[in-house]
Amino acid sequence: MAKGKLFLIITTILLVVAIPLTVYVAKQQQETRSRAGGGGASLAVQPANLEKIINDTFTVDIVLKPGGFAITGVDITFTLNPAITEFVSFTSRSIFSDELISNYSTTTGDYRYVAVDTTISKITEDIIIGTLTLKAKAVGTGSLIFQDNIQIVGENYTGAIPRDSDIHGTYIVSLPPTNTPIPPTETPTPTPTVIPSPTVAPIPSPTATTIPSPTNTPIPTNVPPTATSIPPTVTLTPTPTATPFPTSMPTGVPTITTIPPTETPTPTTIAIITATNTPPLTQTPQPGDADGDGITTILDFNLWRSAFLELTTDPRADINNDGMINIIDFNVWRNAFLNL
Repeated sequence: MAKGKLFLIITTILLVVAIPLTVYVAKQQQETRSRAGGGGASLAVQPANLEKIINDTFTVDIVLKPGGFAITGVDITFTLNPAITEFVSFTSRSIFSDELISNYSTTTGDYRYVAVDTTISKITEDIIIGTLTLKAKAVGTGSLIFQDNIQIVGENYTGAIPRDSDIHGTYIVSLPPTNTPIPPTETPTPTPTVIPSPTVAPIPSPTATTIPSPTNTPIPTNVPPTATSIPPTVTLTPTPTATPFPTSMPTGVPTITTIPPTETPTPTTIAIITATNTPPLTQTPQPGDADGDGITTILDFNLWRSAFLELTTDPRADINNDGMINIIDFNVWRNAFLNL
C-alpha cells in the first residue's frame, strides 16, 4: 500500500515538471523553425488601404512585428509620395528608451526613425511604434513604402535580424462628389376667363378757350463793353552775395617721433631630456568597449551615439569592425553592457 502511494506521488511530480518543460521546448523549436524557414521581423501600416477626399487629414499607425525575436532597436525609413499625400506629423509611442533620429525630407518624401533601448526591456509582441498624420494633397494614388535598407536588431542576435514581408500603404485621393441639380417643377397653365366688355359712355366735346398772344419786348442792340485795365507786375531779382575766399592757408608743422632701440632678448637654454620608450600595456579587448578603457560602460554608448549621429568622426564607434557605424554596433555594446 505504501509503495503504491509513493509511486503515485513520484508520477505526479514528474508530470508537474514535464508539462511546463515540454511547452517551453516546443516554443523554442517553433521559433527556431520560423527563423530557419525565412521568417523574421517586419513592419506594417494599419490601415493599409484608404480612400480619401482631397484636403482630408487622416492618420495611420506604423506597427512593428518582432516575428519571434526580442527587438532592442530599429532603423526605419519609409517613403511617401509628396505630390499626393502631404506629411503633417509623426507621433512616437516612446516604446524605446532613446530615440536618436526622427526626420522627414520634404524633397524626397523620406521619413527616418531610429530608436534603441539601453535598458533590459525588449519587444517580443506586435506593437505600434508611432502614428503618422497625413493630408490628401492632390487627386491620385499615394503610397507609403518601407525601404530595403531598414535594420532591426535584437537581444542575443549578431547582426541585423532577417526581414519578413512588410505591409505597405496605398491611399486613393479623389475629388468631392458633385451636386446634381434638381429640374424645376412645371406649373400648370391656368384657363383664361372671359370678361365681358364694359359699356362705353359718350364723352362730351370740350369747349375751345382763346389764349391771348404774348407781347414782344425790344432788345437793345448797341451796348458798349466795359474795359478793365490790369497794371503790370514787376519782379525784382536779388543781387548775389559774393563769398570771401581765405587770403592765406595754415601750414602744419611735422612732429618728430623718437623710436627707442629694440632690446635683443637673451637666448634661453632648453634642456632636452630623452625618455626611455616603455612598451604599452596590452589589454584584453572587451566586447562593446569602444573607448578602449578595458570596461564596457555608458561612455562607450555615448561614443557610438555621437558618431552615429555624425556629431563626431570617431572610428572607434565601429564596435564590430565591419567598416560601418550602425545600430548593429549598438547591439554589440548593449549585449555586453547588460551581460547578455
